[in-house]
Amino acid sequence: ESTNDHTEAAKKLIDMFGTSDEKKEMNDIKARHEKTGYINGKDYSKRQMMVKKLIGLTKANLKGVNG
Repeated sequence: ESTNDHTEAAKKLIDMFGTSDEKKEMNDIKARHEKTGYINGKDYSKRQMMVKKLIGLTKANLKGVNG
């Protein structure tokens, strides 16, 4: 994919809510993705794991706020 929209969206989410280690890892994933023009399987899995974790935490926080 030429615009890396999924990686960009993941990076924004991780920049907002991730740990410093997650931010560094996402920057590394993004750099490799841009360099090669595709995301390899290992990076894809790691990106998805971080995104799912943060989405889960966000949903849990919203549920706690909304009761």
